[in-house]
Amino acid sequence: GAPPALAALQHRLALRRELLLSLMELRKKSVAGLGAAGRHLTAAQAALGHMSPATTAAAATTTGDAATPAPSPAADGAAATSSSSSASDAALGFAEGATRHLLGPAPPRQVKVLAWPDTLAHFRALLEHLQAAVAAVEVKGYRALVAHVEGYARLRANVVARSAAHYLIAGKAWASAAQAAPVDGVAGSAQGPAPAWCLEREAVCDACALPAQHGAGEDVEVFLEQATIAAGNWCQAMLLNPSRTRRRLRRGLEDWGNLYQHALNADNSEGLQKLMAARGWSWTPEPGAEEGEVDLQGPLGTWVVAETARSMLGHLQMGFELSLYEPHEYAMLFWYQHHLYTAWAAALKALHGVKAPVGAALPALPAKGGKGAKKAPPPPPALNAATAKRQAALLAEAACAEVHAHVCSALVRLCLGLGQAGLLPPFSPPFSGEAERYEQRFGAFPRFGVQRP
Repeated sequence: GAPPALAALQHRLALRRELLLSLMELRKKSVAGLGAAGRHLTAAQAALGHMSPATTAAAATTTGDAATPAPSPAADGAAATSSSSSASDAALGFAEGATRHLLGPAPPRQVKVLAWPDTLAHFRALLEHLQAAVAAVEVKGYRALVAHVEGYARLRANVVARSAAHYLIAGKAWASAAQAAPVDGVAGSAQGPAPAWCLEREAVCDACALPAQHGAGEDVEVFLEQATIAAGNWCQAMLLNPSRTRRRLRRGLEDWGNLYQHALNADNSEGLQKLMAARGWSWTPEPGAEEGEVDLQGPLGTWVVAETARSMLGHLQMGFELSLYEPHEYAMLFWYQHHLYTAWAAALKALHGVKAPVGAALPALPAKGGKGAKKAPPPPPALNAATAKRQAALLAEAACAEVHAHVCSALVRLCLGLGQAGLLPPFSPPFSGEAERYEQRFGAFPRFGVQRP
């Protein structure tokens, strides 16, 4: 067999090679490219599995003996620490002073060199998160894309994996990659329309149950363009670090507010009304949320309300993860989340009821040639598989929202009970009261669709 030092070097080179090849294939942003990227990542994980601390220590010892004489026994703790640090640097292939002559006069940022077990854990997590990003190839449709982004955000991946995940789903990245010149012999991406997992106009059409070639007029087209931008900003915000995600979700609420006005224009346009009649949509119009609003909120406006509630809930819940709230605020926050979940579930149920009911009885018609004879009408056509799947997903999401609303209601009562029992620490802020804290937490939330309680 190969010497330990040579075997360890082979595994390291294999890891680096497969990781770089996977990123090059991922950059192509095609089905074949993502399949190849997944295979390279699997090979990199196999190479990483052979890089045990014992093998690395043996390789570092062999390399150190060949390169430099063995150090004399340390007389104190400082010498022992220096020897250990040198061995660790040799194992990592890192020479601290290699580029020191290239540094400017200002002191460089502090860099923490990980210990070898931490380094293995870092690369193991990186490869797993890149595999999860490559799984976007299985995404088809807007709701599946939203579920993929939310699940990936919960992984708390590092910046390289998060950037790869955003690059794959961003429609703008696809457009720029399609026009990019090859780099090092690797084309930017395949030509043709954006893949099914990209957040493009077609994904928003799928979310709103609109055909890609709707022919409903300019108002609907403007809505789709702005909805693609708003949804793309939401995806980008979800793939940042938690602090920036919360800030971007708060700023993105302005996009949803502007989009709601475009949705009202589209809902009340003649083109969409004709399209709804031709496709057999059933919709009970409701007045707009703004005072004095003359337009009626239709299916597009209701979809914007549902997505806005999703963003507001994400902003509030991120504050718990970042420990931004005091215990005395929990009751108010859970109460507001109960309100948002209830509005979200109502909007999803309204969207589920857009389609005409399947199997509705039609009136019997008199038959020709027979006095008073009646002939049963043919059965109405059933929903196609894609529509049935979308309708089922809407109902499932509405049911989940209702469950969360009940949980938040229970948590409100729990917090109030704990406060009455004196089990929560008392807090009396000297400069703000309940009204000021309410505005601080919810003042930036839009006032359309989801009415502030």
